[in-house]
Amino acid sequence: MSAPEDRRGKLWFGADADPVVLDRDIPVGGPSSIIGTSAVLTVVGGEVVHRSEALP
Repeated sequence: MSAPEDRRGKLWFGADADPVVLDRDIPVGGPSSIIGTSAVLTVVGGEVVHRSEALP
């Protein structure tokens, strides 16, 4: 994988990812659990761009 378009939009080792960690498990809580959900960690391009004070 050399060109950025070859590393983006894929779910495999070596692909770029911008993960977000939420404060609850939405699939378990159902659609109504989306209301009030917060991001506790956000990573963009391998850099942490948001980290909640609630994280240790």
